[in-house]
Order: sequence, then structure tokens, then C-alpha cells
Amino acid sequence: MSDENTTNQSPTVDECVRDVLFVMNTVMPDQDKFILLGPSMGAIVAQCFIAQHPEKVVGFMNMDGFPAAFENKRDKFLSASGGWSFAAMLTYTGLLRFFLNFMPVDSFATPAFSTDYIRHQMNQPRFYKNTKLEFPLMLDLSSSASQAWGDLAINKLEPHLLSSLIRAQPNQNGDFENGEWQHLPRSSVEHGTEWDTPEGTAELVNALQSKPKSEIARCWQRLAVRVMSGRDYNYAGGDSFYDNEMKDKAAAEGQLHALLAGDGARYVFPKVGHDKMFLRFDAIVLSTIEIDDAAHRLEFTV
Repeated sequence: MSDENTTNQSPTVDECVRDVLFVMNTVMPDQDKFILLGPSMGAIVAQCFIAQHPEKVVGFMNMDGFPAAFENKRDKFLSASGGWSFAAMLTYTGLLRFFLNFMPVDSFATPAFSTDYIRHQMNQPRFYKNTKLEFPLMLDLSSSASQAWGDLAINKLEPHLLSSLIRAQPNQNGDFENGEWQHLPRSSVEHGTEWDTPEGTAELVNALQSKPKSEIARCWQRLAVRVMSGRDYNYAGGDSFYDNEMKDKAAAEGQLHALLAGDGARYVFPKVGHDKMFLRFDAIVLSTIEIDDAAHRLEFTV
């Protein structure tokens, strides 16, 4: 829904980070510490920002955005992005308008963005041209964020540590509505029949803490972090977009973020997909309040 990118070039990682800094300095010029809320790709942008400007951030909310899942999938996603050029051409024929009437966009609708408005935007060539240009950007952001973690990057961890992260028990597994958590059975994508023991997770944390730490990893130890993980992939494009390796790495990276934070927690939603994660308003508000409270306990001014 952005203006059309007329350069036909994807933005760079540094340009995205500068944009975030520009908004901070323009909207709140007197504020020197911030909490970043990153939905999906925004969470990957946020990690790149933290890597470059750790002094500006006291808290981070990761809403289902995990760079390690995409880092080694460049060829797959660049190949898939070619379909957006074809979709852009279809808008000129009028054929796409008919097919859009049958597209399941209800899950993305909000009071500010109705289904009719979304379909209208999706019938514009710029929507698909911009989306195509976002694919290489997302992959570049993912590589940059992962590289910032150094030896603690998910794709550099030993297989046994990766497996332990996948099996580590989250702080909550369920859904948060009307002010309380509803506990639910684990998602079918989780490994084994139950979570790892607290003792196993404690050993995992010790092993992770013993590794050399990059700048972002050292910064992470003083951050308040909340992670929201959608673990239902039964939605349009879910299983075709995320293969099993990506699902595992998303779980591992979310757990890593929670375990290494100064005050961290991971909330798993076994019946919520990525497409609906950003409508869990009660959970988003809860996590934001928790981050703010924790940031104060960690002796930072928000």
C-alpha cells in the first residue's frame, strides 16, 4: 500500500535502518530510548537496527519475524518473486479484478483497512511491483540480521543446540484473550510429544552463554524481549511458503531471543497462523506492557 518504487531497485539494509532512525528523530526528537515492535519482516528490520544502534533500544517485541528461516532460501524466494511481475501485468487486462473477489483477504482486514480497500490496492500494478522488490530486501535483511549474531546465529549453531532450542518449553502455549491465557495442545509441527525439561533448558542456556558474543548478543542481555510465535501453518500459502526446516528454525530463533534477553519470554500460538498473528491485539498489548515494565526494572528509561 506504499507509493510505487519508481527506481526498480530494492532498498538496501542501511536505507531501512536509516528510515527507522529518521522516524524516531522526527516524531520523538527528545526521546533517546525506544521499544521496537516488529511484525513479520518488521522484526527482521528491527534486529538490523539494533545491530547498528544498540544504544537506542531498551525493548523489542518480535511478532513472528525470524531471519534464520529465510537466510538460506534466497534462490527459492527470488525465483518465486517473478510471479509478482506476471500479476502486475494482469492488472492491466482487468482479469485480476475478477479473481480478487475470490481471494481470502478477510483475515487481513481491520477497521482501517476493509476487504474492499485491500482488494482495490491489490488491483494496482504498484502493489505487485513493490512486493517483488521486497523479496530481495527481505533476504538481504535476513542475512544481515543473522550475521550480526555471530557464533550465536541459528545457522551456525551445532545441531544438538538447535534441537534443544526447538524443544525448549515456551513461557506460554495457547492464546490470550479477554485478559487471560487459554492453554492449548501443542502444534503438530513441534518436535516430540512434550517440551524439554527445565533442567535441559538450563543446560542449553549455559551452553549458549559460553559462546563468544557479538555486539547484538551483548546488547540483548540488557533488553526486555517478548516473542510471539504463530505455529499454525494451515492457511493459504502457509505450508508451501514454510518448509519443515524453516518452521524449525523459526521456533529455534524465537526461543533464542527469549532465552538470551535480560528479561525475555516466548508466547506460542498453536492455532494461530502468521496471517492472523497481527490481529492478536490482547496479546500485543500484554506484551508491550510487559516490555515497558521490564525495561524499567532493567534500569532503563523508556
